[in-house]
Amino acid sequence: MLKKENERIDWIDCAKGIAIFLVIIGHTLTVHDLVRGFIFSFHMPLFFIFSGMLMHFSDDIHVWKKKQLRAAYRLILPAIVVWALRSIIYIVHNYASFDIQSLISYIKTRIIILFWGSGSVVTVSDKTVEALGMMWFLIVLFVAKGIYDFLHLCIHSKFCFTAITIVLGVMGVVIGSVQWLPLSFDLVLVAMLFLLIGQTIQIYLQAYKKGIINIGLGIFNFVIYLISFVFVYHFTGIYLELAGRRYPLFPLCVVTAVAGTIALGGFCLYIRKIPYVGNALCIVGRHSLAMLCIHMMDYLAAPVYNYVSSNEFVIAFIRIIIDIVIFVIYFLLKNIQQKMQIMKKLGKEEGMR
Repeated sequence: MLKKENERIDWIDCAKGIAIFLVIIGHTLTVHDLVRGFIFSFHMPLFFIFSGMLMHFSDDIHVWKKKQLRAAYRLILPAIVVWALRSIIYIVHNYASFDIQSLISYIKTRIIILFWGSGSVVTVSDKTVEALGMMWFLIVLFVAKGIYDFLHLCIHSKFCFTAITIVLGVMGVVIGSVQWLPLSFDLVLVAMLFLLIGQTIQIYLQAYKKGIINIGLGIFNFVIYLISFVFVYHFTGIYLELAGRRYPLFPLCVVTAVAGTIALGGFCLYIRKIPYVGNALCIVGRHSLAMLCIHMMDYLAAPVYNYVSSNEFVIAFIRIIIDIVIFVIYFLLKNIQQKMQIMKKLGKEEGMR
């Protein structure tokens, strides 16, 4: 059973590894709308769904508070650090155009942008708030998991908990079509719906311990994904995009996201067995948050990849290579740090003896 559990985690890590590369490609392609749609229709919901599958509920309010502190360290702190770095880099790059007044005004604007935490430009009372960028995902994931876990503590009936989560998810879709909320809270409600879907899938997997995720299920869901995506895109001309609050033919677009996630998971049960490739994808998937943060800053290399080529697919490939190189350096440094901590701990234990 332990072996099967490890295998289940491996295919999730592999899928997350592929998905984070799809994020980079999706953010690079601006002209190729159809290809972008194939990616956006499931790549961000995938992370919320997997978070729901791997999530463990708190036993009481004290455990919940401790989990929120750890989650804030893992999610909110990186978002703030990246936000601060991007702000400082902009100030340094444009220092000649700043005086004290304009600097204070810029900092106020950046704080407002962080407060709204939106992945796209927000319109509020005919005023526009610039997008925060990819950091929106970290904020939404933190708030959504916190509220979802807290609801579980408050609502003991599984039926009521499920019903309320679905209602909140639908409310998020409706509110998002009218007015986007601070901290992307309308997206938080939608993310909770995906967390519920992930938890439901996990319960289903546990009920069939012989392994319901397989290539057959992957192909079946891939067909559903293709049919539903083509149907939605054909009749609306758009696709599911969480940051932009686009939910065409809801809830069919949700079906597309879920089917795409399960399809990729089914294929990754076999992709992870490919020598070197599978292991590399699993490593990236286990550190997908670090890769996302690296990707948030790779715009600094724009002069390099824009000079090399104007083809968006070539640029996407170059961005992936750059991000992988930086990730490898990060991974090696992290391993060195962990080994040093282990040696330091062993040294203390030896000294105590």
